[in-house]
Amino acid sequence: MSRIEKALTIVRNKGVSGAAKMLRRRYTAAPKVQSRRAAALVRKSMDRAVLDAQREHKFKNNPLISILMPVYNTDIDMLCCVIESVMAQTYPVWELCICDASDGAHASVGDKCREYEAADSGCRIKYRRLAENKGIAANTNECADMASGEYLALLDHDDILHPSALYKVVAEIEKSGADFLYTDELTFSGRIGNVLLTNLKPDYSPDTLRGNNYICHFTVFSAELFEYAGKFRSEYDGSQDHDIFLRMTKKAKKVSHIPEILYFWRAHKGSVVEDVAVKGYAVDAGIRAVRDNLAEWGQNADVAQSDVYPTIYRVRYTLPEEPLVSVIISDEACESPQQCANSLKITEYGNYEIILVNGGGAAINECVRQRAKGSFILLLDGSAEATEPDWMRELLQYAVRDDAGAVGTGLFNLDGTVNSYFMITGVGSDKTAVPAGRALNAGDNGYLGRMGFTQNVNALNSACLMVSRAKYLEAGGLDEKLSVTYNRIDLCLRLRELGYNNIYTPFAAFRLICAEDDKEKRKDREETEYFLAEWRGSLRDPYYNVNFRRDGTYLL
Repeated sequence: MSRIEKALTIVRNKGVSGAAKMLRRRYTAAPKVQSRRAAALVRKSMDRAVLDAQREHKFKNNPLISILMPVYNTDIDMLCCVIESVMAQTYPVWELCICDASDGAHASVGDKCREYEAADSGCRIKYRRLAENKGIAANTNECADMASGEYLALLDHDDILHPSALYKVVAEIEKSGADFLYTDELTFSGRIGNVLLTNLKPDYSPDTLRGNNYICHFTVFSAELFEYAGKFRSEYDGSQDHDIFLRMTKKAKKVSHIPEILYFWRAHKGSVVEDVAVKGYAVDAGIRAVRDNLAEWGQNADVAQSDVYPTIYRVRYTLPEEPLVSVIISDEACESPQQCANSLKITEYGNYEIILVNGGGAAINECVRQRAKGSFILLLDGSAEATEPDWMRELLQYAVRDDAGAVGTGLFNLDGTVNSYFMITGVGSDKTAVPAGRALNAGDNGYLGRMGFTQNVNALNSACLMVSRAKYLEAGGLDEKLSVTYNRIDLCLRLRELGYNNIYTPFAAFRLICAEDDKEKRKDREETEYFLAEWRGSLRDPYYNVNFRRDGTYLL
């Protein structure tokens, strides 16, 4: 019996759970110590009872999902693995659209695809031989032309799909009506159990997406959205996914993130994940994709490769004008804020005023309403000092955007360790908030380099926070019942409730120059309870994956 016949026999006789069992046995090995929890999550999700229950589940609607898979000179074993992973799906209403651009020396690729096409009694596998290789973007569009589904999904020809992937996607579509969905993923070498890294992603984050294609795999979107966005574009080959994700998420009615590992990305010689230098053109294409997408939406910006990783980018927006910034430095956390004020002499941006305030939230609110003349408010912690000349311009370039809420940066201790990059809410011993990156060393960009590029966050630290005066007042300013421990977090949360995006940038960092007032910084129990009561049920941080530890350490 051939390999294909064996796989089909398992699906027909034992159902998708049997096929899933085959996948577990064949592709899961003893995990590395540092990846034990990731592998455990995968094994748990492969539980036979779970998969059987998914197979029996009845959805109100059963949308057809067309999986787009261009192939090119694909290794036959890898090809069989990916096709069989589709056949093992617990959700049965799918079609696999394969367009083959392999050269004459790899005719076996087409032969194998035709075998699967002929053997599938449901006629769900569609194969087309392309006359020429037009590149990944055009070849994927050819797959889309074959598709008849309400939703389209992207699948690489050398990866593996989790048996529950389509089921989870359809469940989310039924729940939220999303027209763009993505999941978490795992990168492996050889066998799935040989975990290289896990990509546990944040919920939809437009600024994060501009800095890095964190969405990647597994991605599903409505056919209508795909057409509306304009399909794939060949001029961005190498980063064609990044390009179309930028366009589709901007136009989507609802973007949903499913925080489960449902895609297995294979690292092998010649793949981008194995060595980005192999496909250096992808970096250039990614830069152009981000820059051109911003231009399409009326944003003038320079985009360049960052120091963190070749496919992580830094965006510098052009300021259309130089508005007045009111810098408010309070003695909330430091009795002598003058040193902070003195440090601002290095500031390259010239249109700002400095106002020293004695007191907390009430005094600052009064200052914003009565004394501050600027159209932008910058709240500085008196215990910190500026270290880079262009820090204010860096913050302002984001704060001027219509969609921006608060903008902030990191705070470092004098010994070079991180005091806080930003705040992660809903975690920690009291489930309020903890500082991201606490005790890391300067230059350590943390999990997948995320602290090293601009991204959306739920809340910022108290060291440095810029927001437009109009939005500050719209949000009600600082809660006067809260101290500096919580009032900036509270403001950020209210700005998000109003629909604005809070933004962290690493390129305007401050340094802690005097000890923070322990009395002021200590979390008072009564204040904590008040804060929790105000935000009960609403502190889950959408940018901190639910699979991370609850202490804010970005680990499994």
